[in-house]
Amino acid sequence: MTSPWPDSKEFWHAKRVMVTGGNGFLGKNIVRKLNERGAQVFVVDIADYDLRRLEDIRRALSDSQPSPRAERQPAANRYPPCRARRGHWREPGASR
Repeated sequence: MTSPWPDSKEFWHAKRVMVTGGNGFLGKNIVRKLNERGAQVFVVDIADYDLRRLEDIRRALSDSQPSPRAERQPAANRYPPCRARRGHWREPGASR
């Protein structure tokens, strides 16, 4: 019998995921597991965003988007491997 759930590696591969609290105890493990599955993870850092403020929520969403110029680049070059302007991307295998 086939599982109704998709394979987690296939499901998360190349998906862009924003993680709040990605520097905390649980968040670090979630980020690590998502990276192992090939997801492109954007970690929202409390030092950069106050998610109680609508302006910061909008900024986090905007900052998590790849730039139009990046869309024309090969996938491996689209997402910076560490801190972005605000928040930061975590590449697979990267640790903090």
